Formats: sequence, structure tokens, C-alpha cells
Amino acid sequence: MSTNPGAAIGTNAAYNGRASAKAFNDALAMLLGPGILSGWECVPVAEMTVQLGGDGIKRDVAVAQNSEGDRITINNRSGLPVEVTIEDAPEIGSRIDTIVAYVNDPPTSSGTYVDNPDACGLIVVSGAASETPAAPTENGIRTAITLDGASGETAFYVVLASVMVRAGITNITADDISAGENVSIEKTIVIDKTLDTASNNPIANKAVATAVNSLSSRIKTVDQTLSLTSTNPIANKAVKQAVDSLDAKIEVLITVDDELNITSSNAIANKAVTQAINNLNSATSAINTELKAYEGSNETYVIAANRWTEGRE
Repeated sequence: MSTNPGAAIGTNAAYNGRASAKAFNDALAMLLGPGILSGWECVPVAEMTVQLGGDGIKRDVAVAQNSEGDRITINNRSGLPVEVTIEDAPEIGSRIDTIVAYVNDPPTSSGTYVDNPDACGLIVVSGAASETPAAPTENGIRTAITLDGASGETAFYVVLASVMVRAGITNITADDISAGENVSIEKTIVIDKTLDTASNNPIANKAVATAVNSLSSRIKTVDQTLSLTSTNPIANKAVKQAVDSLDAKIEVLITVDDELNITSSNAIANKAVTQAINNLNSATSAINTELKAYEGSNETYVIAANRWTEGRE
């Protein structure tokens, strides 16, 4: 038979595993396990004995898990404190012992007691003594459950507390005891109040809304048309359309003459001005050539009104 002091440990079920109202209520919290849902406080009593739960205020309820991840609730069906004695301390080194509650899988028994105490157990699993002690592993715990007469490989179990057993001690103190993992809603579900790139927690609605509103206030409106009064940025396509439209107007409004004209007020093409200057340079060069041909002679030529005037000394 499993170790179950005073048949205190039960599964909140009726005879032969049938569900009860308590089991249904506890099952609503099973998504939060495995761990302690409420109660199961572990305190020292005397020498190497500790006491779990039964404070008369909170129900002692925990969620145990099997090797496949399925869960079931375990409760202190007696409502009274449950005492457990820790083995003597090692002479050298220290060890960590875990207090484990478990339920056979499937959680049925041959007894006629409510809550199936025959299918449940409460044991102490001792770790190895060492200068750097570690808590028992899952394999170590399941082996201990098997040695207690239960189905260790498939059983549901939960660690209710851990006790540091230091070399040579004869009394457990409160400082030596660590509570099992608490899976209350307050601890399991943490809702962030601000955005955090490193957090995997859910985020409060108002935090998201605040961040979005702050971002929106920093986003400028992008104008789609040119404006003399707007200080907003302007869309690329709006500028392109304006430039293209201006180019078309310039081509229509500006007439460029291809040759010199003393009556035209239009702009003159670069090449037309260049050609006129080149022609003038050619004419001037020809005149200079003619003048040099007559150097030293007694004939004088005067250019006036586009003709030569001949005179002699």
C-alpha cells in the first residue's frame, strides 16, 4: 500500500474514481499546473519533522502531472496538518530532499473511501549528499514512487516542498525549507503594463493603445498636392506631376528665335548668336586682309556707309 499518513492525500473524487463537485471546481484551475494552487505551507515542527498544510484557512490543493503532461488535482482531504519526517542528515556534505504528493494513473483504488486515498501517496525523496547538492530528478522521484508501491512510470506527482539537509544537523529550520512552485493566477499570468521587446508576457490593452496613439501623433500627413501654407512632407508623385506640368507650360510659353531679328522680342537660340558672331569675325578678317595689301601705298581707303571712298595725297 502507498505511504499516505492518515489517508490525508486524496484526489477530490468519489468512490472508484467517479468525479465529485469538488473535483470539478479544482479542474477549472488545472490549466495553471503543475504546482501548488493554494495552501500546503511547509513548516518545521520538531527535530527532523516538518508539517504541511492544514492551517484551517486555505484548502490545500495542488496540481500533479504525469509523464505525458496530463494533470489531476490533489488535496488534503483531512483538512488537518500532515507531518512528515526527514531522514537523518549526512555526516559529510549536504543534500536536498523533496516532499512529493502523487496519484496512481489511472487514479482509482479498491477502497471505499471518498477521494481515493488508497491511490495517493505523500513521500520524501532524498537527494544525493554533496558539497554542491541538487534536488532529485524526475527519474529519481518516479523511482521512489515505484518503491512506495505505486505506478512510478505513469503516476501524477507534484513537489510540495524542498528541504536542505545540511551535514550533521538534528533540527530542520524554516530557512532550510523552500515551498514548491506556486501556480496561482497572480504568479502564472503576468500582464505587462508597458511594451518590452524581451517579454513573452501578454500586454495590457491600454498599453498597446497608448503606444499606438503616441506613434500616430508622430506620423506626419503626406500632402498629395502642392500647397503654399502646408508644412507637411509632399508625395514624390505630386512633385513629379507639378514639374511635368510646368515643363509643358514652359515649352508653350517661351518662343526661341533661330536667327537674329531687330524687331523680335523673343529669346534667341544660342546657335543663332554664335553663327552671327562667327560671320562678323569672318567679315572683319577679310577687311583686315585687304587693308594690309595696301600698306605703304599712297592710296587711302575709308570705310563709310558700307562702301569704299578713294582719296589721294
